[in-house]
Amino acid sequence: MILHYFIKNGTTDKKTAELIYQKIINNVNSIILCNSKVLKKDINTTFEITSIFIISIFFGSKFKKNKDDFLILQEIMNLFTSDLDYSFRLYGIGDMNIGKNVKFYIKKFYFRVSTYEKIFDNSDINSFILFIKDLKIFHESENTKPVIEFLYDVSNKLIKESKKRSVNSDFLSRLFI
Repeated sequence: MILHYFIKNGTTDKKTAELIYQKIINNVNSIILCNSKVLKKDINTTFEITSIFIISIFFGSKFKKNKDDFLILQEIMNLFTSDLDYSFRLYGIGDMNIGKNVKFYIKKFYFRVSTYEKIFDNSDINSFILFIKDLKIFHESENTKPVIEFLYDVSNKLIKESKKRSVNSDFLSRLFI
């Protein structure tokens, strides 16, 4: 009977994480599509924007002691890793190089965590603008500032919401486009 409870709870957390991750991916794709003149449409752009949003949720949730949130956040990270693997396969990366590429991007993700935390701790939009411009996700365009400011605003909203609300299936419903 107790085992049934743990299996059910784990399944619920996994479904919640899948819903949240799917919303993140749908919104990242919408952002790239709506700003196709400014943003490149490649795996690096998708990775960077998705990373910003996931790190924002993690950053806002890190001070809460809610065990369910941590389980959901861990499952989101697992989905992110699996999605990287799948994306590389779609882009034609061979089986021999998949692990190396996934490992590289996960290291890149964790490197970004400390940088984003410094930016969000200081609420420094200028540092955010400089950092995002260096990610090479933009076409040669001078209209990058509105997109970067939009990403900064969405990140701040994600941080504020994840600080005050539990991470659940309707968590992102009113934050994105």
